[in-house]
Amino acid sequence: MKQHKIKHIILESGLPRAESRGFTLIEVLVATSLFVVIIGIAVGIFVNSLRSENTIVALMAANDNASLTLEQMAREIRFSSQFSLSDDRNSLSFTEKGVGRVVYKFDPDGQFVERNGERLTARNVIVDYLIFELRGQNAGDSEATRVNIRLGVKAIDKTFTDSTTDLQTTVVSRQLDS
Repeated sequence: MKQHKIKHIILESGLPRAESRGFTLIEVLVATSLFVVIIGIAVGIFVNSLRSENTIVALMAANDNASLTLEQMAREIRFSSQFSLSDDRNSLSFTEKGVGRVVYKFDPDGQFVERNGERLTARNVIVDYLIFELRGQNAGDSEATRVNIRLGVKAIDKTFTDSTTDLQTTVVSRQLDS
């Protein structure tokens, strides 16, 4: 009795028995096309995510290196005296106790910061500018020297060539110029 009902349902559907057993060629093509489109979108999203991650990592590395550069300058400036500034304010020289004369300078051609002629910033960092400002550097003014340092950096990355990170710090020397 059960077999008779199944045969009756198949025949009532209007489809011949041979066509009711599988997918048609058009159904297979439509399903395959949808699968390819969905996979293509997913791959595109994944590739864009990887590019974004690489760009963010490059920016973080540039910012970390710039912060380390500023911290090194600040550490040396705190225990120094006899500050002098270049006319273009891109170079600062001072005397560090126990070390001697130290010069921090921006190299506009190579776009890096150097200390006593040696490159200080990493090669994955482009330095747009380095500007020093001095206050209280005159002998006998009873003021500790204040050095304001402004540094503009960006990562070597094609995506963010127009994006500059601006960093600034002010350091006060613990030594009075006499």
